[in-house]
Amino acid sequence: MKILFVTTPQRETPSGYAPIGALSIVNYVRKHTDDVRIELYNIDAHRPDFSDVIKYISDFNPDILGISAVVSTAYAYTKRLTQEIKQVLPKTQIVVGGNLCASAEVLLRKAGADLCVIGEGEKIFLNVMNHYKDEKPRADLSKIPGLAYLDDNGKFINTGYETPLPPDEIWDVDWTDIERDGTVDLYFPIVNVEMLKHEGMTINPDDHRFDDVNAAPMRLGRVTCSKGCASRCTFCHRWDKGFRNIPIDIVFKRLDEMIERFNVGVVMTTAESFGQDRRWLDEFIRRIEPYNLWWWATGVRTSTVDADVIMRMRRSGCYCINYGNETGSKKMLEVMEKKVAIEDNYNAAKWTIEAGLRNTVQLVVGMPGESPETIRETIEYCKYACTLSKEQDPREVSINYAQALPGTPLYEFGRSFGLIGKDIDSEEQYLLSISDRNASDPMTNVNFTNYPRLTMLSWQLLIQIEVHYHYFKKFGSAHYYKRMADGVGDAGFSKLARDTIAAQGKPTVALFFKLLSKGQMGNLLVCYPVVFYRLRRFVELLTLLQIGRKFGKEAMGILCLDFVNYLFKRAQKPWNFKYRSLRKIVNEEVPPIPEDIIEMAPLRKGR
Repeated sequence: MKILFVTTPQRETPSGYAPIGALSIVNYVRKHTDDVRIELYNIDAHRPDFSDVIKYISDFNPDILGISAVVSTAYAYTKRLTQEIKQVLPKTQIVVGGNLCASAEVLLRKAGADLCVIGEGEKIFLNVMNHYKDEKPRADLSKIPGLAYLDDNGKFINTGYETPLPPDEIWDVDWTDIERDGTVDLYFPIVNVEMLKHEGMTINPDDHRFDDVNAAPMRLGRVTCSKGCASRCTFCHRWDKGFRNIPIDIVFKRLDEMIERFNVGVVMTTAESFGQDRRWLDEFIRRIEPYNLWWWATGVRTSTVDADVIMRMRRSGCYCINYGNETGSKKMLEVMEKKVAIEDNYNAAKWTIEAGLRNTVQLVVGMPGESPETIRETIEYCKYACTLSKEQDPREVSINYAQALPGTPLYEFGRSFGLIGKDIDSEEQYLLSISDRNASDPMTNVNFTNYPRLTMLSWQLLIQIEVHYHYFKKFGSAHYYKRMADGVGDAGFSKLARDTIAAQGKPTVALFFKLLSKGQMGNLLVCYPVVFYRLRRFVELLTLLQIGRKFGKEAMGILCLDFVNYLFKRAQKPWNFKYRSLRKIVNEEVPPIPEDIIEMAPLRKGR
């Protein structure tokens, strides 16, 4: 039997995160069988022409084609690939896994997939493989937990959930696959002193790891520490039930392998709830300190840290902590079901900066209930968090719009109120519209607020204006422009602007008109924070011009029409939104959709 796993392109450029879901399944199958050829074809990393993809798969001629669709924005590519392969290899069974399978009915009825894997895929896929290898009747698929498929009569079948893997078997991959694939430099990128200093790290003068030019280059490695999340944010995919830490001994065994195999010297810990278990975190800090590595933690919940643990993380080599702050509004925390207090966000920011660590503020704006009032609260939080130290950079604020993904209360809220569509055809059209788009895209996100779309889109720019101006006023012009010239959070910052500021000590009038002629609104904001602050009352107009520059006059016209329509209707009483968990609103206040089938209910609710 021959099995081929493929990844799907997720964004415009390849992801720097290894496809550990697909790699784990490939390794699991190999460990449990000897007579199967199973390989990974990493489309996301290599980005071959679509015709080359079809030729590769056709030449391989797999009995089973596994498509790893990590996010729902992969629908368009998944559908195209499925339908093309069905034309050239009609006997190949196409099995789709990943979070996209929260839309299993769409995948099966509209895209033409044969099976959808529901949840953690290792055990499920092995059982599917054995089913086809033993040539069992299709009806026997009902005995395999974790599947969704259409029976011979076209009825949607959901076989429930498979029991999860024990923690010591989670994310067990064989890095030989990426070595064979030629993607080591993508997933274990080379780092150097300049890069580390640019990231805000303090380099020990006695550290000689960079001295020998003939030595193996130092690399960044990502160590996955857990699976699942301790929270159930109402905008977030949840494909795994509960939260499981990988045992400490397993984590460090895998870290040791990365160090020996790839000369890893900088580590990113990847997890949705890193440090949720304090005993696990204490042991991790104790164990990593002797390694003398630089490391940073992602997915940390602000309610799980205090000043002492952050300082201990710092002493053990940690230089950055990323929190999912999402908002500075207590009301919106309730809607999101973050299960943290607003004080937790403020305290975590304070303790992190006091300890000398980096911290990027990460926001999700535009959830149901978002308003100018809640945005003002978020602005106040951002002004506080981004100016605790002059060593910070006001550009380090990541702002995404709330993106409705299948399997979340946000998606179901959108369906219930006709913002996405209630039937399967409308669902597919929505999935096609968000394909290959990320959550910062202003043209494909849904407006869940009671305000015009243009107003909702303008909140991103307004937050940036307020943060930059506050930093400028607090630390002064000279320091502000020095920070902009050599700052950390300068991805996308104009080289022309940086060079001009470095040479002149401040931006010039000539630079203003050069940036304006190029329509570089973001660079203009960074260079002229006082000007933009004075124009903040016209932020919607600035946003409209920004949208027009990037997406054209038609996009501007649509936004203007929507804005005028709102002005005529604003006298009507808006929906009385209750600031509580969106999950409770959907479950308790929103009537069921008649078109929905009961077998899809568990997938729509998420886990």
